[in-house]
Amino acid sequence: MRLVIALMLAVAIAPSARAHEPTFIDLHYSEGVVRGDALRRLSGFQFLRVPVGTHLVLRWRSDEDMDVILQGYKIETKVPAGGEGLMRIDANITGRFAVEKRDGLHQTLMYLDIRPASPLE
Repeated sequence: MRLVIALMLAVAIAPSARAHEPTFIDLHYSEGVVRGDALRRLSGFQFLRVPVGTHLVLRWRSDEDMDVILQGYKIETKVPAGGEGLMRIDANITGRFAVEKRDGLHQTLMYLDIRPASPLE
């Protein structure tokens, strides 16, 4: 009986393997525009919406050298021309955060929208 209770408790409090797996999102910057299948558009702005708690990896590709910064989280990634840059984010703060290209000026590329998880998920 104790073994059964111990196993039930272990399963109940053990974090799921899925919770620790990162979600990869591919993004490509070319000619001043970010493209990606996961992006949504609303009122002329592009954004990516994820639930809080997501372990996110934005996989950036670009046709030019660029620095990408996630405001609010202060995460910066260098993306080489023709190469790839990985931006790892533990999305644990809710809100809408600008993702900017920094090249002397700050150009907003898109927004990362982190929301509480839906109770239906």
